[in-house]
Amino acid sequence: MEQITIMFSLPEPTLKALRKIAATDGVGIEAILQNAVKRDMARRNGRLRDMATDVQFLAFLRTILAGDFTRASGWKDLQRRLKNKGYALHRKEGVLSLYRHPCGTWLCKDTDLGDNYERMTRRFWARFPNYGDTRTPDRMAG
Repeated sequence: MEQITIMFSLPEPTLKALRKIAATDGVGIEAILQNAVKRDMARRNGRLRDMATDVQFLAFLRTILAGDFTRASGWKDLQRRLKNKGYALHRKEGVLSLYRHPCGTWLCKDTDLGDNYERMTRRFWARFPNYGDTRTPDRMAG
């Protein structure tokens, strides 16, 4: 698909914040803006779940969040790390999923990121806060 260059203006505080996010995530501003436009178009078209299955989008999320999932010492630490990058985990409809923080836009399921609830529960030796699962981690490991 042919790429077309566009130019637009941003208020300086917005551009400054965008540069900080790009530096933190280790990506270019262009990639962040392209993903933001894709997400907004998918939301407007009611196809957000279709977009989340996009291989490139999921690869992008895995790349920028892998270290946070690996280094987190528990659920609170993982949430803190994710929120520092503008993401958060929430349980909805029985599934642990990644959302944009603070706006709450659904992005993908935990399994789309290469990890899953049961594995993280065993690793953190605790259930996700308010997950609604009554099993104890030792039984989950069983």
